[in-house]
Amino acid sequence: VYLDAATMKGLTPASEKHIKNETVKANNYLNTAGVSLRNVAYHLWNIKQELFSANKEKSRGWNAYLDSGALHCSKRFAQDLVGAHESWLGEYDGDNYLLAGLSPRSLSAMGAEGVTDKDRQKVFDEIQGNLSKVGKYKALSEANIRFLTTGQVKKASKKGSTSVPKEGDDLIKDLKARI
Repeated sequence: VYLDAATMKGLTPASEKHIKNETVKANNYLNTAGVSLRNVAYHLWNIKQELFSANKEKSRGWNAYLDSGALHCSKRFAQDLVGAHESWLGEYDGDNYLLAGLSPRSLSAMGAEGVTDKDRQKVFDEIQGNLSKVGKYKALSEANIRFLTTGQVKKASKKGSTSVPKEGDDLIKDLKARI
């Protein structure tokens, strides 16, 4: 683990070693968080498959399950993870820590119709690029991810979606300049 001079300033060798060890642990848990998201998506997908095979009316059992309160997450959260698993996440073999900062909604957006592995790689490249910007990390919103994968900014729906970046959004301007 590399820590720059500004971070190391005033630290004793013992403190320096402690911070490096804690950084390794934190990074390992970020990787674990990505693995956990993938595992949750897989197990929910597996449940959906079982419920679909047991019911003539395919979605009835799945929707009843999602509405049952058995899960410790919202219906939308579960649906988005399953959608991501079905469209791409089930086959993902990249770095798991890159998934840790993405919401199920964003993971689902990365599997939208027409989105390719190359498009998803743009998102992962952006995350890695942001991680390398010391002190300037900006998390990617669902709207930023949609822009990276489709080149379009989703318009607000009649229900009033608020996650749409404005054309003046610095990150959108930067992304447009690089695409």
